[in-house]
Parts: sequence; structure tokens; C-alpha cells
Amino acid sequence: MPSVLSVSPVLPAAERLAAHWRRGALDRDRDPWVQDGALEALAASGLLGACAGASGPAIADLVRILATGDPGLAQQLHGHVGNVELLALASPAVREAISDDIRDRGARFGNLNRDADPRRPTTLTPDGDGFRLTGAKSYCTGAVDAQWLAVPALLGDELRVALVPAGADGIEVGTRWEAFGQRATRSVGVTLTDVAVPRDHVLDAWRDAPAAQARELRAQIPHPALEVGIAEAVLAESWPAHVRESDAFAAVTAHVAAARALLDDAAAQIDALAPRTAAPRNGLGAPRNDADASGEAALTVAPSRLALGEASLALFAARALSYRTSVRTADAATRWVGGDARLAARVELHWRNARTHSVHDPGRWAFHHVGRHVLTGAYPAPRSPGLKHRADELVAPPRLPSFVPTGHVVADAARAALAEAAQFVAQRSAWPEAGVARAVDEPHAILRFGELAVRLRALDALDARGEGARYADEVALRIVSDALEIAGASALTRGRGLDEHWRTIANISNPIKFM
Repeated sequence: MPSVLSVSPVLPAAERLAAHWRRGALDRDRDPWVQDGALEALAASGLLGACAGASGPAIADLVRILATGDPGLAQQLHGHVGNVELLALASPAVREAISDDIRDRGARFGNLNRDADPRRPTTLTPDGDGFRLTGAKSYCTGAVDAQWLAVPALLGDELRVALVPAGADGIEVGTRWEAFGQRATRSVGVTLTDVAVPRDHVLDAWRDAPAAQARELRAQIPHPALEVGIAEAVLAESWPAHVRESDAFAAVTAHVAAARALLDDAAAQIDALAPRTAAPRNGLGAPRNDADASGEAALTVAPSRLALGEASLALFAARALSYRTSVRTADAATRWVGGDARLAARVELHWRNARTHSVHDPGRWAFHHVGRHVLTGAYPAPRSPGLKHRADELVAPPRLPSFVPTGHVVADAARAALAEAAQFVAQRSAWPEAGVARAVDEPHAILRFGELAVRLRALDALDARGEGARYADEVALRIVSDALEIAGASALTRGRGLDEHWRTIANISNPIKFM
């Protein structure tokens, strides 16, 4: 099985599988339990094994491409991508056995992260030479038809992960799943009753906090990748609109390209968290660093907290923009397809899938994290229950946007406007302490700054690729208008520069209202 360490090797197999999934997507939406061979095709593709050791950009491309075929099925890779990394922490015997199962039989991990009732967490209790696992999990994406389950559970006061075969005695996988969209995920509940777990199948996944946070970030790459894939599928499905609605179609395409650019940048930053735990050998993907002589996965110097914070910030920016873009792209397409029943059915499915997955985490919070960092220097905290209470909040000096001209008139006007608005907020006389720390008491300003900062990050990412001109036309006027609003009353007396930026952009750009 080929290793996937870069983008290119994953493309052909993923595109073939996406085309196969696309043909049955509407049928699976009507009946998520239909047996159509879709997951068997995934198992036979070799992509499940190739996830281990794959680069961050390769994971992003894999999930994005598969999501163009069926994002419900593609979401099932979320748990697998995160959990296969845990094998690096297992004993050589356990690692080899599960790796062989994935490589030779297309075995897949299911996702059992969420307790059905947080007041009654899943537990591990000692039982002879092993443990017994008891609890109830909800929203278990990928648990149906999975071969392995990775189950977070409390052992006393410490969180551990138990690796158990999905068919073990005491495991009951639900059969009821009703959802507005993403129906093919079949995110049912799972009940665990005195499930026997050998001692060497219980892992301390959070012992090394920086490595655990790096794994957590890597495991979240599929979320924005799914949204970008949905948006790209909408554009592909509604291509006749390119003729009827050429300006609007071009505008939407620019926003989708911006979301893709932030996804690629986030995946690359997460991939650069060097070094992370070595991937298992056994043909699942070449490890990033050498294993030691005993065959144990090597652990070297952990990534710095600052690097983790920056990667987390990039991920939140990608999630924020991709969530918003997928939904609004589908919104726009519903107006384009008109009375074409076949296209309308496909676009409506994408719309429901985008709406459903985009509320996995509230998008406003993703913008909030970015805005809070801009104004206060605070980085997003780790999300995993195993990490939340292990470290103080990481706060760097606030980095108010600064203006460095690039020669692109419209983009430079937007950058300058946001920099000036940030200074207005920092010095606002209504905040006696002056300084941005008081902005914590202004949630609206934080959210709006997050929205503008995310758009500016996307513009910078596209400019770095030489592709920013159309997106600048689309968002620059919005950035300046919102910057004027954020600056507030101070802009009326000291905001002549903001007004000049607005007039510069209004006279040059020709945006199509989209978002």
C-alpha cells in the first residue's frame, strides 16, 4: 500500500471513490441504512491505512475530495484520522495487530468521543489483569460497521483511551439516526456494558500534553475540509449558473477559493508542528521520525506552546470561513438552479449537509477566537477534555493589525483600514483603561474583528498564491465598512483615513453581494 506523505498520491484514489459515492448520495440521504457497498469501497481503496503518516495537507485533500462525493461518508474519516494516530502510543504488539487489520482488511476506527450524559461519564474499572468499560456515548460517527472503537473513559480521575474491537461482548451499537442533513454519517448512540479491555489496550493519550494537542489539531483538519468539499461540490453541481449568473458565480468561486486557501494554510501549519509522534510502520505511511531500536514509536522534542497556539488560530480561521462559505454557497446555488429538478435535489442535499455540519461547532465562536487573539493576544485553549485543565491560558502581547503595502490598491486599502480600526478600538476614550484588554468586555467588537481578521488572513493567503485580486474586490469594501462601524464615534473625528480607504475601494472594485 503506498504511503501518503504529500498531496499528489492521494488524489487519484480519492477522486475515484468520490465519483463512486456521488452516484448513490441521494439514495443514502433517503435511506442511510441502504447497503450499497460505499463503505466497502472505502475499505478496499487503501485510503484508511494511508491516513497514518499522511501529511496534514494530504489529509485535508483526502477529506475535501471525498466530501464532494458524499460528505456524510467522508465525515466518518474524522474519527479514523484522529484515532489511528493513537497507535503510536500503543505497545508494539497492539500497534502491529491493529495496523495489520487496517492495512490488510480495511479496518476502520469509529468515533466515540462524546458521553451521552456528561454527568455520568464512561468509566474504566480494574478487573484482574485488565479493565471493564461501561458507559453510553452519543453522536458516534463511524461506529456503525467500524471494526475498532477508540473510547475515552475515566480511570479514577484520569482520562484514558480504550481500544476495543467493535464486535466485543457488551457493545451495543444503535440503529436509530434521524438528522436534517449529513444522514450518511449514521451518528448513532453506543452503549458499553462491562466490556473487557486488556491492560495493553488502554492508552494514556494525554500524558505528553504538547504532543496530545498536536494530535488534537491534526484530528480537526477534516472539519473545514468537509465544508470546503461541500462548497466545491455545489459549484460543480450548479455549473450551468456560470452562464446565467456569471458575475455572481465568479464572486462565489472567489469566496470558496479563500476558504480553500485558509484550509491549506492551516493544514500546513499543523503539519509543521515538529516533531509529532511517529506514525506506526507496517506500510500505513512512513513515519515522520525514526522508531527506536525496540520498535516503540519515538518521541522527540515537543512542539512549542506558541507554535501550537498559532496552528490552533489558523485552524479556527479555516473553520470559521469554511463553515460560513459552504452554507452561503449552497444558499446562492438554490437561487441559481431554478426549476431544474435534478440539480435542485442535489443542491438541496448539499445545503442540508452544509447546514448540519456547520453547527457541529458554532461558527461565531471560531470568529470570536480569532478576534480575541487580535485584540488581547490570547490563543484558543485546547478543546480535548484531557487537556483543558493542564495548562494556563497562553497569552502573547496583542498583535494589532499593521499596514504593510503590497502594491495591490484595493487589498492595501482594506489592510490599512483594519489596522486603523484596531488602533481606534485600542484607544477608545469610552474605555478608561485605554488598551485592548478592555475589549474583552465588548463581545460584539471581538466577533466583528474576528470576522474581518479571518477575511484578511484569507486575502493574504490568496495573495501569496497570486490569486487575491477577485477576493479583494469582494471583501475589501466590507472590511472598510465594518472597520468604520467598529471604530465608532472616534472615526467621525479621526477617521478621515478610513473614509478615504472606503472611497478608494468603492471607485475601483466591483463586488457582487454575497457575504
